Amino acid sequence: MNGRDNVHAGLMGEFRAMHMLKKAGMKLCAWRYRGAGGEVDLIMEDRGVLVFVEVKLRANGQIGDGMRAVNAEKQRRIRKAARHFLLCRKKREDIAVRFDVVEITHAGMRHILNAF
Repeated sequence: MNGRDNVHAGLMGEFRAMHMLKKAGMKLCAWRYRGAGGEVDLIMEDRGVLVFVEVKLRANGQIGDGMRAVNAEKQRRIRKAARHFLLCRKKREDIAVRFDVVEITHAGMRHILNAF
């Protein structure tokens, strides 16, 4: 796959994850949010909790490969973007937040709550 194919596959993975989460009752707040040196694939609301979701597509990977790709540096960048989102949206300081990962492999989709 070339770079353009990878971007397209990633977008389709995010779209699939968004629909899965919406089916589970979550509401979309933002898709592909970029800010302050980081990016969050999906920002969802789940019964009063603001959820920052990283989507990892590993079409040829094994279960767990996507989660392993969300290393300490990736987590730092996601947290930085999450802080920026909260500050820019003037969200309450006491709002509950969660960081999830949706992993997509040949075995299907797996939603990991409180991934980090």
